[in-house]
This record gives sequence, C-alpha cells and structure tokens, in this order.
Amino acid sequence: MNHLLEIEASLAGNFDRRPFFIRHHLAEHPLFALDRLLELSRRLRSDRAEFYAGDVPISISPEQTPSTGLSLEETIRCIETCGAWVVLKNVEQDPEYGALMDRCLDEVGDVYGLALRGATDRVGFVFISSAKAVTPCHIDPENNFLLQIRGTKTIHIGDRSLLAESELERFFTGGHRNVDLPADLGSRAARFRLSPGHGVHVPVTAPHWVVNGDGVSVSFSITFQTPESRRKAVVHKVNARLRKTGVRPKPPGASPLRDAFKVLGFEAVRSAHRLWRSLTPGARTTVQP
Repeated sequence: MNHLLEIEASLAGNFDRRPFFIRHHLAEHPLFALDRLLELSRRLRSDRAEFYAGDVPISISPEQTPSTGLSLEETIRCIETCGAWVVLKNVEQDPEYGALMDRCLDEVGDVYGLALRGATDRVGFVFISSAKAVTPCHIDPENNFLLQIRGTKTIHIGDRSLLAESELERFFTGGHRNVDLPADLGSRAARFRLSPGHGVHVPVTAPHWVVNGDGVSVSFSITFQTPESRRKAVVHKVNARLRKTGVRPKPPGASPLRDAFKVLGFEAVRSAHRLWRSLTPGARTTVQP
C-alpha cells in the first residue's frame, strides 16, 4: 500500500516543539470535492460546524466575529463568492473520513512512534475557505498535522512561549480559542505557504492564524492528544484554580514533581466527584452522558 504522507524521520525532535513542513498525497482526493463535503455537512450533527465571515483582522474577539448571514449549506454552496470560512468538526465520525484520518495518523505513528506512544483522541477537521479569507489568531489543544488539499493558504505560527500563562489557563478552563495577538508575534512567527500536497505540523497551543490565497481552499486537519499534552492541559487547569487563590503557580514543565502532584490531585478530585454522582440519586438524574 502506498504511503499517504511523506514525513522526515529526522524532524522527530521538532515534534510538538517547532512547526515543520510535510508532504502528502491527498490533493484532489474525491472525499474533499465540494459536493462530497456538502453531503458530509448534512450527515454531521448541527453543532459540529462553525462558519464565519472571512473579512476580519488577524486578531479579533469571538464576540466581534461576524457571521456569514447564510446557513451552513448555503455557505458551502457559495464558498467561491461569499467570503467565508467553514470548519467541519469530528469528521472522523463518518466512516470514510475516519478511515482516511486513521490511515494518515498510523503513518505519523510509524515515523514518530516514541513521541506518539499512548496517543488518544484522534479527531479530524475539514476547513473550507473563500479567497482571501482570514482565520484569526487562535490556539488549539491538540497536536495537529494540517494538510492542504485544494488552493493555497499561508499559516503563521508563533511559539507558545509568547503567550502569558494566564492566557493558556483561561483557554484550558473553557475560554475561547481566539487569543490576543502579542505585539511582536507577527515578526516572530514562522510562515508556511501551503499548496496542494503540502502540510505543516502545528504544536499544541502554538498561536497561529491563516490567510487564504486567491481561490477556494480546502484543508484536512488530523489531530490527537499525547500523554504529555494531556498532562499539560491538567496542570493549566490546576494552575488556573491556584491563581484565583493568590498563588503564582509554576508553569507546566518547570517542576516535573509539582506537575505530578497537580495531576494526581486533579484526578483524585475528579474521581471523588464521579463517586458522589454515582451515590447521589438526584445528581444521577441530571448528569449528562
């Protein structure tokens, strides 16, 4: 079986540390034709899509992000002219897209096996964007390989060290993914121009924004969590609670021992809550699956 991805094993040391180019063989894949993506959008749950106007600055609060004024289906149908961007989430729930994502991520694991040991939560996204559409600066909680299928786009990726710890804590305790653009991020961000057959690795919580090219763009994002990314997320959550009490907590990685205690404490509290819900009839009826 031919490989879908071309990933240099020599770049394994950059995984989840620095962005880097990869190549792939998914350009013009029939699953990413607009008519097939329109069918996919109809099969997904209504809350598994976001779509917004693309004529926005690279730094904008979620409350100010304008809608397209169209339905999801209308936005995809008119993507060549409506100046919008669309993301279809959890596309792995569809058997065909899920199988394709798994095949790609299995190949990532073949190259970076040690880095991906214990990886979970495989999730796929499809991005559909009009010409010149902008996706504002934001962060994501997953390790991401973004594969360009159709059209071109430029993704700007900054180092997560440019973000304040309080901003990361806000995000991991339910805050929106959009982040304020640090004053010097534009000059310090790495720039990757993607065309069909190219892709890029985006490390967890690396701030990034996207500017689409002159035509419609389609991209496939394959993501996953590692034990390390899950630990960091928990430490950020615990740190957010500690900060509210006036403590100035150490960031993830500054003290592995403290991180371990934070994770153990978090899991103990969560287990206690689960036990309480299982023993409390009133709680049992209100907890959602």
